[in-house]
Amino acid sequence: MVIASFALFLFYAQSIDMLGQSFGEGAIIDTKVSKGTFLLLSQSLDGLNSQQKASRLQQYRTLFGDKFTLAETSTLNLNEEEIANLNRGKVVSRKNSTISINTNDQPDEKTNEDGEDIKLVYFKNPGTSLVWRAELDYNLNLSVQNSHFYFNVEGNKFADGMMYLLQSKLLPTKQTSWAESLHSLEADFGMPLKIIDISSLSDDLDDKELSRIKENKVANITQRTTYATLVKKIPNSTKLLQVGPVEVPWFVRNAPFLFLAAFILSFATTLLIWLWPFWSNLLRIKKAADDFGSGNYNARIPNRWWSPVRKISNAFNAMAEQTQNSIRQQKELTSAVSHELRTPVARMRFALEMLDSSTSKHDKTRFINDINEDIDDLDSLLEELLSYARFDQKNYTINPSLEKLIPWLSNSMEKLMPLAGNKVLHYRVEGIGINETSLFEPRLMTRVLDNLVQNALRYAKHTVEVLLSKDHDNYLLVIEDDGAGIAKDKRKEIFNAFSRIDASRDRSSGGFGLGLAIVDRIVKAHLGNIIVLDSPLGGARFEIRIPAERA
Repeated sequence: MVIASFALFLFYAQSIDMLGQSFGEGAIIDTKVSKGTFLLLSQSLDGLNSQQKASRLQQYRTLFGDKFTLAETSTLNLNEEEIANLNRGKVVSRKNSTISINTNDQPDEKTNEDGEDIKLVYFKNPGTSLVWRAELDYNLNLSVQNSHFYFNVEGNKFADGMMYLLQSKLLPTKQTSWAESLHSLEADFGMPLKIIDISSLSDDLDDKELSRIKENKVANITQRTTYATLVKKIPNSTKLLQVGPVEVPWFVRNAPFLFLAAFILSFATTLLIWLWPFWSNLLRIKKAADDFGSGNYNARIPNRWWSPVRKISNAFNAMAEQTQNSIRQQKELTSAVSHELRTPVARMRFALEMLDSSTSKHDKTRFINDINEDIDDLDSLLEELLSYARFDQKNYTINPSLEKLIPWLSNSMEKLMPLAGNKVLHYRVEGIGINETSLFEPRLMTRVLDNLVQNALRYAKHTVEVLLSKDHDNYLLVIEDDGAGIAKDKRKEIFNAFSRIDASRDRSSGGFGLGLAIVDRIVKAHLGNIIVLDSPLGGARFEIRIPAERA
């Protein structure tokens, strides 16, 4: 945005410079005006000897100013391009004109000061190696009327010299041929050349211009208009030599509107450049959202570090990832539930059919018991599903209470001891005081302990150990066994719903694959985490860390 704004500033500055160029190089000071004057200068030297030429040049220097000269090209410090243009018969100019601008109806009367920039024009004298040089010293003042720029032109030395040369062309001839002579020169000057009578001047002509005409000075009779018309009285005559009128270019007259439009366009372009990354990224977001809504759950927004909406893209991608995982888990859950329901239902259907056809009282009793066991299995499954659904809710909250840690662990483990059978189950506490308390929900944490201990007993060969200790700012609960352990690629998977270490799903394998999923959610509800490692005993080691201030 900073770069674009700087570019806009440069464009605006360039536009102002172009405006100055259009004023300095407009129709009034066109190179054809200079060319016509230089051609008259060259013609005036034809047939003169060296002494006469020197005298004539001194006379012209008085007319055109001290910058006027006729010299060899090498003495004028011109570059190669300028010399090439001179050899082609073109006028070469070096723009250094000064323009004054005001917003009043009257022209600015400020005069030139020493050291002010000037504009020099050069033209090669045809048939020679010499080059004319003169100062193009028109005073151009600009006024603004009704939102338009107007020229207020005053001719100085160059205008005096031009008028002198034109009059010198006319005076030796009859007055009746003046118009024809001027018409033959119009092509070189690029503007109308006329003879008019003083009486034809407009009555509303500026007093200042009338005074200049009477004083035999160059005057502009179309001040504060869209035209510039220079006139000068012909000596011993009631006639005026008129150069022009020439209309001020339309782009100069409408400069305020043009540059305002250019500024607005530049600003709009800058704004478009600045907004385009936002727009293109929003289109990508829309496409990804449309694709995701159409069922393409792999749709993601390309993540570019320089993107102005990368936070939105990251949020969308995170949402899409979570949604995709939830949908996948729901599909897996639905498939697993249907499988878990199908097995006991199929067994019940078989038992009912056998019950209906059986005549033995012993067989009927066995089939009825099987049906009751399957109903118990379904009831347990529904209970586990309800628990899982409850803990899977984002807004689920626990109701902790301040509990003594060692009594809680002792009571819980005493209930689990009878389940050990012929296996060794023991527990210990390290680094925790006898009366040390913490904030947690004992019923839920007891369920965590029960589930992990029973799983350890199921897979252990001989020994299961339980440890409660402190690990920095966390309470650490460890349950480990000497069983076969859990493969590293399965350790995250076992906390998913209906996930089991082995592939069997018969009643002897125990549970429905929801126990560890519920354990994981209970631990997270206590702002803790659970991980699976290799145990020094040889089997699996479950480590649960709960923040001490929230355990």
